[in-house]
Amino acid sequence: MSLDLSRKVQRDVYIGNYERAETRLVCSFLKPRMTVLDIDANVGYYTALAARMVGAGGRVFGVEPYPTKFIRLDSWTRNSHVSQVRAFNFALGSAPTTAQMFSAFADTDAPVLVAHDQPGVAAVEVRTCDSCLDEWKLDQVDFLKLDVDGSETAVLAGAAGTLAADKIRAVCASFLSNGWRESVVALKRFGRRS
Repeated sequence: MSLDLSRKVQRDVYIGNYERAETRLVCSFLKPRMTVLDIDANVGYYTALAARMVGAGGRVFGVEPYPTKFIRLDSWTRNSHVSQVRAFNFALGSAPTTAQMFSAFADTDAPVLVAHDQPGVAAVEVRTCDSCLDEWKLDQVDFLKLDVDGSETAVLAGAAGTLAADKIRAVCASFLSNGWRESVVALKRFGRRS
């Protein structure tokens, strides 16, 4: 995996200090042959971890909207020859559109889709989770990792059909403090337990 060691998150990945509790949780849950969806994969830490855990018989879909981060994710995917991993350069949201990404919040390491007082940095394509799962012909996702820095409710709204059909077995989500309540309500609305 290609890392930019000038960035704190990527330095933490390099030294093995990145989200250790979450890493243990993911490793304890994932099993061979599972299907994993990594939403906002960044440079691919959880995508790579999932690929190792599910093995050649599993499937991992890494979605990263920001072009600079996607280049690193895609480069790792191609250079590692991990046939079970597919990487996609778009965002997930409530409806298909084009959206502006903005400079990162102070407590994050990647640009976000939430408008705030920082400048716009990239226009990105937005799709829905429901349409992607249809396109990829996925009847079930065993594990969905969701880390979208404030856009959780939009992603979950775009996964309404998938969630209502109980096609996602487990969700591991990271929420910014100002959006976690709305996201838990959205999960409950579509029949998932928090």
